[in-house]
Amino acid sequence: MYLDNTIRVARKELHWECDYRREAESMVKFGEHLANDPVFVVPRLVSELSSSMVLTAEHMEGAALKEAVNYSQETRDYIGTGVMRLCLQELFEF
Repeated sequence: MYLDNTIRVARKELHWECDYRREAESMVKFGEHLANDPVFVVPRLVSELSSSMVLTAEHMEGAALKEAVNYSQETRDYIGTGVMRLCLQELFEF
Protein backbone atom coordinates (compact mmCIF):
# COMPACT_ATOMS: atom_id res chain seq x y z
CA MET A 1 0.00 0.00 0.00
CA TYR A 2 2.86 2.40 0.79
CA LEU A 3 4.45 1.80 -2.61
CA ASP A 4 1.10 2.39 -4.36
CA ASN A 5 0.75 5.76 -2.66
CA THR A 6 4.35 6.70 -3.48
CA ILE A 7 3.78 5.90 -7.16
CA ARG A 8 0.49 7.86 -7.18
CA VAL A 9 2.20 10.92 -5.65
CA ALA A 10 5.15 10.64 -8.05
CA ARG A 11 2.81 10.53 -11.06
CA LYS A 12 0.93 13.58 -9.81
CA GLU A 13 4.16 15.54 -9.23
CA LEU A 14 5.57 14.50 -12.61
CA HIS A 15 2.37 15.69 -14.27
CA TRP A 16 2.74 19.04 -12.47
CA GLU A 17 6.40 19.33 -13.52
CA CYS A 18 5.43 18.77 -17.16
CA ASP A 19 2.66 21.38 -17.03
CA TYR A 20 4.70 24.29 -18.38
CA ARG A 21 1.85 26.78 -18.09
CA ARG A 22 1.60 25.99 -14.38
CA GLU A 23 5.39 26.19 -14.08
CA ALA A 24 5.34 29.58 -15.83
CA GLU A 25 2.73 30.86 -13.37
CA SER A 26 4.83 29.58 -10.48
CA MET A 27 7.94 31.21 -11.91
CA VAL A 28 6.21 34.59 -12.16
CA LYS A 29 4.76 34.26 -8.66
CA PHE A 30 8.14 33.27 -7.22
CA GLY A 31 9.71 36.26 -8.96
CA GLU A 32 7.10 38.53 -7.39
CA HIS A 33 7.84 37.10 -3.94
CA LEU A 34 11.55 37.74 -4.40
CA ALA A 35 11.29 41.03 -6.31
CA ASN A 36 12.96 43.02 -3.53
CA ASP A 37 15.22 40.27 -2.22
CA PRO A 38 18.79 41.51 -1.73
CA VAL A 39 20.33 38.13 -2.62
CA PHE A 40 18.17 36.10 -5.01
CA VAL A 41 17.00 36.96 -8.51
CA VAL A 42 14.45 34.92 -10.43
CA PRO A 43 14.86 34.90 -14.21
CA ARG A 44 12.08 36.66 -16.10
CA LEU A 45 9.63 34.50 -18.02
CA VAL A 46 9.66 35.11 -21.78
CA SER A 47 5.96 34.47 -22.30
CA GLU A 48 5.96 35.11 -26.05
CA LEU A 49 8.42 32.21 -26.45
CA SER A 50 6.67 29.90 -23.96
CA SER A 51 3.79 27.48 -24.47
CA SER A 52 2.26 24.36 -22.96
CA MET A 53 5.32 22.46 -24.24
CA VAL A 54 8.12 25.03 -23.83
CA LEU A 55 9.12 27.20 -20.89
CA THR A 56 11.48 30.04 -21.80
CA ALA A 57 13.25 32.31 -19.34
CA GLU A 58 15.84 35.03 -19.70
CA HIS A 59 19.48 33.95 -19.63
CA MET A 60 21.31 34.78 -16.42
CA GLU A 61 25.02 34.60 -15.72
CA GLY A 62 26.17 32.86 -12.58
CA ALA A 63 28.23 30.07 -11.10
CA ALA A 64 27.17 26.55 -10.25
CA LEU A 65 26.62 25.96 -6.55
CA LYS A 66 29.12 23.10 -6.68
CA GLU A 67 31.82 25.75 -7.25
CA ALA A 68 31.25 27.01 -3.70
CA VAL A 69 33.75 24.44 -2.38
CA ASN A 70 36.44 26.73 -3.79
CA TYR A 71 35.08 29.89 -2.12
CA SER A 72 36.17 31.40 1.18
CA GLN A 73 34.42 30.30 4.36
CA GLU A 74 32.85 33.74 4.62
CA THR A 75 31.34 33.42 1.14
CA ARG A 76 30.11 29.88 1.82
CA ASP A 77 28.49 31.08 5.05
CA TYR A 78 26.78 33.88 3.11
CA ILE A 79 25.45 31.41 0.53
CA GLY A 80 24.31 28.93 3.18
CA THR A 81 22.56 31.63 5.20
CA GLY A 82 20.78 32.87 2.08
CA VAL A 83 19.64 29.39 1.05
CA MET A 84 18.39 28.62 4.56
CA ARG A 85 16.51 31.94 4.70
CA LEU A 86 14.92 31.22 1.31
CA CYS A 87 13.85 27.71 2.39
CA LEU A 88 12.23 29.07 5.54
CA GLN A 89 10.47 31.82 3.57
CA GLU A 90 9.10 29.23 1.16
CA LEU A 91 7.76 27.17 4.06
CA PHE A 92 6.29 29.94 6.19
CA GLU A 93 5.70 33.03 4.07
CA PHE A 94 4.92 32.10 0.48
